[in-house]
Amino acid sequence: FRSRGFDVGASVGRAIVPLLTGSSLKAGRLSDALFRRGVNVQPIVYPAVPDRSARLRFFVSAAHTAEDIAAVLDAVSAAAREG
Repeated sequence: FRSRGFDVGASVGRAIVPLLTGSSLKAGRLSDALFRRGVNVQPIVYPAVPDRSARLRFFVSAAHTAEDIAAVLDAVSAAAREG
């Protein structure tokens, strides 16, 4: 995500990767756009986190291939560009 300009906070080498969106509305819209692309990722929004800390929470496991991860990166990049 970082290499594509996305904010993952302090996440490094962890199984849970937050993609910080900056607002609950953006998190919800991005989650919906990704679901339509076949990526099921849940938004974490206010009041669970402060609105500015809204995020999508990705869970990565050893079962995910490099191709799986690349496909998600492409889907997130495309969905974010579309707005």
